[in-house]
Amino acid sequence: MRTSSAPMPIKARRVQGVFSGVPRAGGVAAPALVLVELLIVIVLISMMVALASLAFTPRLLFNNTERSAQQFMRVLKMALNASAESNQRYGVVLDFDEQMYAMMPYSTLDKDQILAEEPVLMTGEFHEDFQLSYVRFDDAQDTRNWDVTQASYFRVWLLAGRSGWQNGAKIVILDRDGNPYTIITNRFSKVITMVPGDMDILEPVDNVLF
Repeated sequence: MRTSSAPMPIKARRVQGVFSGVPRAGGVAAPALVLVELLIVIVLISMMVALASLAFTPRLLFNNTERSAQQFMRVLKMALNASAESNQRYGVVLDFDEQMYAMMPYSTLDKDQILAEEPVLMTGEFHEDFQLSYVRFDDAQDTRNWDVTQASYFRVWLLAGRSGWQNGAKIVILDRDGNPYTIITNRFSKVITMVPGDMDILEPVDNVLF
């Protein structure tokens, strides 16, 4: 009797495993899971952006202060260099009332006459990130001690000549948080510097014993 050697088909049995209850990709819970993950990613990105903004804002504000200070210092240098290289003298007037500054030529020490007769060559503004606080000269004149209650305006002049500034001075400015910076002009040097803080400048000393 001949017998067949072909394998008999085995009926497949469905085995219930531990993951049989988990929805497949085409199920209902998968989109909800993706949405939750997306929300978590968005929250994390928002937190990172917020932290980066907190770290970046102080630097941005300082850049505004530094940029305005550099522009102001360029005007001072232009007045100083132009006075040294020509027969004309130039000065920079600081207006506390208007919170502005201007570069002008001058041929007299009569400040009212300068304003009435001379052209304004360059102007700039003080603002929230670059506030004009006070000026102290190296002859101890200090705008904080000036009585301007009876004056119609409050202005300070920085006058340059062929040999340099008429007086050395420190111009103290404030940023929007009230932090001081000092811009220094020296009557014996053409270097104009800015340093953080309210710095002292060298002043003449009287009654020195030798």
